[in-house]
Parts: sequence; structure tokens; C-alpha cells
Amino acid sequence: MNTEALNIEEFEVDVKEIDHNCEMKVDRSDDQLNVRIPRALTATEARPFVNTIVSVIESSSGLTSLDLDFACTEFIDSSGLGALVQVINAARMVDCDVFASGVNDTVKSLLQMTRLDSLLQIRLH
Repeated sequence: MNTEALNIEEFEVDVKEIDHNCEMKVDRSDDQLNVRIPRALTATEARPFVNTIVSVIESSSGLTSLDLDFACTEFIDSSGLGALVQVINAARMVDCDVFASGVNDTVKSLLQMTRLDSLLQIRLH
């Protein structure tokens, strides 16, 4: 057993940077738009989701990549699927590549069943 003392300072995390509620979050970095998909993407969230993301896509010049982060996502209903299609289509209209990251098995199965996986690239890390 290694009895070296651990330097706790190396493991400090700024709690303000951790968002435990998994709400939608949009962040633009250079030519990439990063979107955290909420815990549930349902009829309630679909319209604001589409309006926000499509507005950013249409008003952003030089955007080449859209990353949809599904790490928090647990449920997507038919309205949520429709919202994803609208966002993906808006990105493709401006020649923006679309990626899905943080995809769990449930979301991956849903993307495959609905063939949305043919409209975006699933990142496995």
C-alpha cells in the first residue's frame, strides 16, 4: 500500500463550475457551437430549444461544427426528436457538421431507430 500523502489541493474543484441540474446550455467557441441537451427533451422543452439553437446558428458566421452533448439526457419524446431534426437541418443549411457526444445506450438506440444517426456523427468518447 502506498503511504504517500495526497495533496488535496490537486483535486480541488470549483463547485460553481459544476451544473447538477442538466439544463440546456449553449456555448460558442471559435467555429464550434456546443449545446448541452437537457435531461429531458420533450414537448415542453422542444420549442425553446429549437428557437434558441436555430437563432444562434443563423446569426453565427463561420460556424463549422455543432456538438450536441447528450451526457445528461435521459428521455426524448417525439417532440424532442422533431426538435433535433430542426436543429440538425438548420446546421446543415449553413454547411455545419453535426456531432453527438456523451451518448448513452438509450439515446444511441433512439438515434439509430429513428435514423437520426445518419444525419450526425456519434462521438464515442
